[in-house]
Amino acid sequence: MLPRIREVLGEQSGFVSLQYLWGADEAGQTAQITAWKSLEDCRRYVREGAAATIATIEDAVVPTAAHPEGAWVRTTYEVAAGK
Repeated sequence: MLPRIREVLGEQSGFVSLQYLWGADEAGQTAQITAWKSLEDCRRYVREGAAATIATIEDAVVPTAAHPEGAWVRTTYEVAAGK
C-alpha cells in the first residue's frame, strides 16, 4: 500500500512529506498528515482527486466499515506554519 501511495503523492506538485498516526483511544483510528510547499499545492491535491485516490487505496487495504453506511470520516485541515 505505502509504495503506491508514495507514487501518487510523488506525482503531485509541491508534495513534501507523508506521516501516519494511529490513535491510542479507539481501535482503527488513524490520521494521515501530508505537508506541502504551498497552500495552493495542498488544495490542488484535495480538489483534483489525488486525496480521494489515496483514500480508496487505504480503504482497500484496511476497510473501515461495510458500505454504504461506512464509518469513514474525512476531515481536511489547512495549517500554515509561521516563519
